[in-house]
Amino acid sequence: MGDLNTIREHGEKIGGNQVPQRILDEFNNTMHGIGITDLPMINGKLTWCNRQDDTHRIYSKLDRGLDNLRWLQTYPNSNIYLTAASLSDHYAIVSQIGVVMESSPKPFKFLKVWQMQEGIEDIITKAWQSHIGGNPLYSFTMKLRKVKKLRKVWNTNKFGSIHAQVYAARTQLEEIQMKMLHQPMDSNVIAKEAKARRDLELALANEEILIAQKSRTRWLKDNDKCIEFFYRRMVQHRANNAITMLHYDRGNLIQNQDDIKTRLVDYYQGLYASENRRDEELNVDNPRRKLTLAKTMLLER
Repeated sequence: MGDLNTIREHGEKIGGNQVPQRILDEFNNTMHGIGITDLPMINGKLTWCNRQDDTHRIYSKLDRGLDNLRWLQTYPNSNIYLTAASLSDHYAIVSQIGVVMESSPKPFKFLKVWQMQEGIEDIITKAWQSHIGGNPLYSFTMKLRKVKKLRKVWNTNKFGSIHAQVYAARTQLEEIQMKMLHQPMDSNVIAKEAKARRDLELALANEEILIAQKSRTRWLKDNDKCIEFFYRRMVQHRANNAITMLHYDRGNLIQNQDDIKTRLVDYYQGLYASENRRDEELNVDNPRRKLTLAKTMLLER
C-alpha cells in the first residue's frame, strides 16, 4: 500500500499529457502475472494533485492498496478510503479490514454448469408445462419460482456441491494411486484409476465453469484454465459490491450494517410512497400516458 507513481487506465488521470498505453499495459500485466489486484477505494479515485492552477492542474491515482487471493479470502470486505491531504500533494490512504457481511436472500440465477447435468432439462420442462392462471408476467414469475424450488431438491438429492464433488473425486483418485504403488500391474486398479481421473477432470471442469460465471469475466476463451484468476475476480466482485459505509444528510456517516439497512429501506419506502410517485404511476387507461407514433417508431429502430 502506497505511492506506485503510475496509473492502470487513462480514466485515473485528469489533465497533463496522456500516459502511453505501453506503460499501462506493463503495470497491468505485472499485477496479473503475480496475482494481485486493487483494493476497492470507496470514497474517491484520484489520490494526487500537483497543486497547479488552471490548465496546468493534474490529478492522478498514484496511490493504491494491493491484495492477493489469500488476503481476499481472509478479509473479503477490506477496502481503502482517502483522508484529507492537508499540506501534502497526496491524499492519505487508509486500509479497512472490513466488516463481516451477513448473508441475505439472493435472486434466482441459472448456472451454466447445470446444462451439462442430467435431469435439469426435465425440471424445467415440468415447471413450464404446469398451468398457472393470471396474466403472462405473473405466470412467468410463478414458473421461475417453481423451477427454483425443484432445482433446490434436485441439487440436494442428485447434483450436490460442486466443490464437494471436486474434493471427493480428488480424494478417491489419490487413494487409488497410492494403491497402485503396491499393485502397479493390476488391471482392475488401473481401470479404477482411469475412471477416477476422468471423474476428477469432469468435476474440475464444472467447478471452473461455475467460478468463471460468478466472477463475471467474459473476455477469456472457454478453454483457458484460469480457475484461480476467476476465483480472485469473483471474490473481488463481491467486495466491490459490499456497502460498508453510507454517507447521508450532508456528510453524516453510517458504518453499522443494521443502521445502513434501516436507512436504505426508509429512503426507498419514502421515495415510492410519496404523493409525487403515486401521481407518476403508469396508467394504461390515461391517453396522456400513451406513446406517440413518432416515439413508437423511434423505439422500434
